[in-house]
Amino acid sequence: VFTTIAVISASASSSQSENERRPSTFYYYNFISPFDIWWMMQGPRYDPYGNRILADGRVVPPNQQSMNFLEATFSFVFGDGDPNSKLIAQRWQIIAGVIRENGGVVTAEQIAPYLDVDRLPDDDGTADGGGVNVDEGFVLPALVRFGGVPEVVTDDSGRTRIVYTFPDLAVTAGGVRPRGG
Repeated sequence: VFTTIAVISASASSSQSENERRPSTFYYYNFISPFDIWWMMQGPRYDPYGNRILADGRVVPPNQQSMNFLEATFSFVFGDGDPNSKLIAQRWQIIAGVIRENGGVVTAEQIAPYLDVDRLPDDDGTADGGGVNVDEGFVLPALVRFGGVPEVVTDDSGRTRIVYTFPDLAVTAGGVRPRGG
């Protein structure tokens, strides 16, 4: 393309008479633009149904497609699939284990690290240290899942606390109590 333009430019300037000849300059920049690289490395095309359209017009369904270089590298480095797929089940198993270790009776502070909590309480039992009670609503999913019951008790120092009793997870002399009985 550039050679053709140069030849046409040279022939056009030679056809002019010597008196009318003006110096013509042809600039040729030999560099690759980042946009050229983007165009050359442009990824595959897809139709609205997720089928890949190849350069020759063939259509490849999604179940027959192979990974591109970046996907294959990412898969090799980080592995395939969702690493958090079993996270929720593991979380509930850990919470049940903590409840069993404490004989079926826990406080909100004991299971708070395993639940979704907005703000953890301070040492004095308040969120801001100013005597405002903390909302322990984050324990509700565990109460519902494991059949827990909240109880108000007074400890040795005379402070009133809320404990959560889980009869189904209480350890008995014969081992773990069966669920529902």
